[in-house]
Amino acid sequence: MKKEAQGKRPRERWDGFTAARKKVFLEALGKHGTIADACRIAGVSRRTFYYHHDKWPDFAAACAGQLARAAGAVEALAWERATVGGEEMVIRGGEVVQVRRKPSDAMLRMLLQASNPKKYGRMAATRRKAIEKELRAKIAAEGGGGGVRQPRRATNEEVFESLLRSLHSLGVRMTAEEARAAARAEILGPEAAEDVAPGLGDEDAGGGDDACGRGEGLDPHGEDFEGGAG
Repeated sequence: MKKEAQGKRPRERWDGFTAARKKVFLEALGKHGTIADACRIAGVSRRTFYYHHDKWPDFAAACAGQLARAAGAVEALAWERATVGGEEMVIRGGEVVQVRRKPSDAMLRMLLQASNPKKYGRMAATRRKAIEKELRAKIAAEGGGGGVRQPRRATNEEVFESLLRSLHSLGVRMTAEEARAAARAEILGPEAAEDVAPGLGDEDAGGGDDACGRGEGLDPHGEDFEGGAG
């Protein structure tokens, strides 16, 4: 009898989480993608769920599969909103006169940054704040003990030079003109930078092209540039 008992799986305790409820739970998990919603729909507590999840490997594997299924559906919906767009109703005089779709540039940017952060990186404003914080610390250190100095906003030329130093430390080589164009796009945004008259780094910053090296002609929006200043 003992040998037979050892060969059997441990008996499932009676807590209401029956096979039928597990089926309901798994269907809800695949649809909604959250443990809380699946527990609510199946009528079980999260404590009961985690007990069964840890106790039964087959059930844990089924849960992982349903979570992956839900994640894929959410990502597909996000890509659809980014490229095709969501429905927008145009209402006039209390009536719907038009239903149109508008792609979401913000959603597309978020998906690109999540899929390849080294290439697409963070927002330019976040990058600039980090550079300004570094420059303020250097300015305060150079000021000595002459009292508290008010922090100042970094100039465009200082931001440009900081980007060049970061690129140079990583061995990235690009012409000075390409570096200045990339710096303008980083600070002002790609679209705004095209309409701005030359002003960022117009003066030779430490030796012209030699300030950041010659030769490669790296795309200013390429992967190495974005990662270099991070």
